[in-house]
Amino acid sequence: MDETELFQAGIREYRAGNYEEAGELLQNSLELNDQNPKVWNTLGIVFTKVGQYDEAATCFENALMLDPGNETFEKNNRIIATCKTFLNIKYNNSIW
Repeated sequence: MDETELFQAGIREYRAGNYEEAGELLQNSLELNDQNPKVWNTLGIVFTKVGQYDEAATCFENALMLDPGNETFEKNNRIIATCKTFLNIKYNNSIW
């Protein structure tokens, strides 16, 4: 499969709820072309779904570097930053 087919297959797997497979397909697409901001953004969404927030943040940052000012990518970046802040506060305030 070429990068576009891998990206489309990744989206299909994501929509089907197969997040691990979606992530693998999207990463394979990026191995062929790491300059596609839509693939980075979609991979960030997949990472968010499985709770890998640091990886998601990196993906959204990469998407924004490739397409500065994209409102969707900016929104996703803000959302993940909020999630990470919330989880950090929750973790730091928990009693073990």
